[in-house]
Order: sequence, then structure tokens, then C-alpha cells
Amino acid sequence: MSKKWNFDEEAATWDKNPGRVKVANDIADAILDEQILTPEMNVLEFGCGTGLLTLRLLPQARSVTGVDSSEGMLGVLRKKMQAHNVSNLRLQHLDLEKGDQLEGSYDLVVCT
Repeated sequence: MSKKWNFDEEAATWDKNPGRVKVANDIADAILDEQILTPEMNVLEFGCGTGLLTLRLLPQARSVTGVDSSEGMLGVLRKKMQAHNVSNLRLQHLDLEKGDQLEGSYDLVVCT
């Protein structure tokens, strides 16, 4: 049986893993290199975690909505938002296993 991650417990140290940071940066670079984003776009990142990808995409879009099932991960991202005075990022806690539903419409959806 595989180990089930406890993302709330992992949240505080999540960004300290260089592999995770590299993957997020590689994904952001690929999206930005392809010029998929425009300043008029509203973006949704499903599984945003601590915002490693979210914060890279944010300057290129009108807004980004970060969705995650882990309050711990969202808490880390909230602290980053406050530290950087971010105003065009909205966070949403969503647990599909509990029947939560996503609201809104988006020009680009990224699932991480």
C-alpha cells in the first residue's frame, strides 16, 4: 500500500525541496515560452500548493485563482501573498472527495 501524503504537515517545508522548485519553474517556463498567457486572462491553478507555480504565472495574467485541498498549503501561500502585497490572487480551499465544487470561469486551467 502506498503512503498517503499529509499535505498539511508537509506544507511548512514543501518549498525546501529543490526538485519541487525546479519542476514548478520548468512548468512556468514552458507556459511562458509558449506565450499561452496574456494580461487579459484569468487563470486557475488546481493543486496550487504553496504557490511555486502560481506566483510565477501571476505577473503575466489579470488574475490567478489558486485551488488546493490542503489548508496548510494555502496557509503558506497566504503568507507569501501578504509578504509580497499580492492583490490579483484568490485562494480557494476545495476538497473534491467531500463534494466541493469549483466556481467561476477561467481562460486557462493548469492542474499540478
